[in-house]
Amino acid sequence: MIPLNSENDLEEFDFLKREESINFWQEEVLEGKKDLEEFLVHFLNQLRFPFYSFREVSKSRIQELYKLAHYFLEKEDYREAYKYFSLGTVYNHNNVLFWKGKAETCLKLNKYKEAIFAYDRAYEITGEASILFRREAAKYSLKIEEEKTHALE
Repeated sequence: MIPLNSENDLEEFDFLKREESINFWQEEVLEGKKDLEEFLVHFLNQLRFPFYSFREVSKSRIQELYKLAHYFLEKEDYREAYKYFSLGTVYNHNNVLFWKGKAETCLKLNKYKEAIFAYDRAYEITGEASILFRREAAKYSLKIEEEKTHALE
């Protein structure tokens, strides 16, 4: 283990851990084992910095994006809702509302693994126990779906 002599050393060590993680993900994407969007989300999570800060997107535009995503969710247009919630998680990856919305739309679209990932991220942000219950329900749905697939084979 690296000896830490000051707060500055701790920051450098944390940065090195992030860099190792990012390099791992880059290799996984280049080898086709991971999806590019998933990599970008992970990369931004490692930075702990909202993407809109890089792209000069105002907070009010982010709020408009959420309203649009929620509108499609209410109208039960899950593909459109999924698109806008996903975009929201990229632009502001620390916004739990985008992650919860993405998870809900993923469930409606039978994208259970992605729903579980979104619930995990939402829980990481807030620590709300109710999110864990929803994640477990998504895991159960995934299990049932996998059992159906295996039964058909």
